[in-house]
Amino acid sequence: MLLNLIVVAALVVANGFFVAAEFALVKVRVGELKAQAAGGHGKAVRALSIHQNLDTYLSACQLGITLASLGLGWVGEPMVASSLEPLLLQLGIAIEWHHYIAFPVAFTAITFLHITLGEQVPKIYAIAKSHAVTLHVSHPLHWFTVAFKPFIWALNALSNSMLRVIGFDTEELHGGALNAAELKLLLRESKDGGHVSNKEHKMIVNVLDLEAKSARRYAVPRHTVVFLDLNESFAENLAVANRSQHTRLPLCDGGLDKCVGVIHVKDLFQQLAEQKTPHDLRALARPVSLLPETIKLQALLAHFQKKKEHLVLLVDEFGSVSGIITIENVLEEVVGAIEDEFDHEVGFITLLNAQEAEARGSCPIDHLCRAFNLPPRETEADTVAGYITELMQRIPHKGESVRDADFAFTITEATASTVVRVKIALLVEG
Repeated sequence: MLLNLIVVAALVVANGFFVAAEFALVKVRVGELKAQAAGGHGKAVRALSIHQNLDTYLSACQLGITLASLGLGWVGEPMVASSLEPLLLQLGIAIEWHHYIAFPVAFTAITFLHITLGEQVPKIYAIAKSHAVTLHVSHPLHWFTVAFKPFIWALNALSNSMLRVIGFDTEELHGGALNAAELKLLLRESKDGGHVSNKEHKMIVNVLDLEAKSARRYAVPRHTVVFLDLNESFAENLAVANRSQHTRLPLCDGGLDKCVGVIHVKDLFQQLAEQKTPHDLRALARPVSLLPETIKLQALLAHFQKKKEHLVLLVDEFGSVSGIITIENVLEEVVGAIEDEFDHEVGFITLLNAQEAEARGSCPIDHLCRAFNLPPRETEADTVAGYITELMQRIPHKGESVRDADFAFTITEATASTVVRVKIALLVEG
């Protein structure tokens, strides 16, 4: 009896070991294992090796679970049934009925023991402590796999053959890398679980979204670009630079379509400090790149890093300059508005309260949607001004209002051709 109890306990522990190993291996974060393995952690090195051959070791876990379960049924049920014999005799139950009573009782007891201590407890613990469990089971699981390698190989071969028969590619099982959508889902779960702050979540999602965003939507529109003109005097260009309070300005020959480079204002003031008046600003100009307005922000950021530039000109499909975009514009899409001591307006949008805001007409429509945690508009327009014009199907005028499903727009300032400023109210369903 005592020996049987020891065997049953050992089989329950063995079953729990393989269950915990299986769930821990599936749940563990490989990045943590790689970091520890790089530092020479022996168990982490072994665990990483196991994870790189996951199919084999999961099969080993399944083999271990099956053997332990069968052994538990084979040894445990007769043990429980025999222990019930004296009780059944005392109760005066006929011997021919003992089997019919003892078997279901023994089956229920062993099943309960198997499910709770052999399955549920180790599974829940392994999911919660996947890293620690993976490290602890790595060496025993490795030696078990070595001992039963022929059986495991046969199991894998048979399983893979059956999967191929139904048209399943087993290579798909090894696609451990996450795509952007899966990363966003993982980040959201981490944020909801309190492991990542709202600010961190938003910043990382913004980085992942750079690949999908076209530069055109976030550029400074052509008609608002301040530039220096070769046809103007040095004093006039110096005054333009001083009024603009920008550090870099395009240098053009009459207009943006004839841009010859970029002037850094420190070069202008260096000339002034040295009491020099250059006759041709081309000598101070630095090269400027022309890029298609459809370029994605991620590629644009890589361009800025590679070329060591801070400003580029964007051209449309007809070859005309449609605007400029700076490295600051791109970074603002990641971290939010970047303001310095010369920024008198707080970005494109000023939130008045949870339901209202004021915005420039040049504000990207996506910025407005993000400010109110709403999905992007389905529109061809890039800016709030363009979106309002699209809604009204004509040039809006000061004082006019228009609404869509979520916003009510009131134009507070406009020119003859576009919206300059607008007040926005979030529509609340009654």
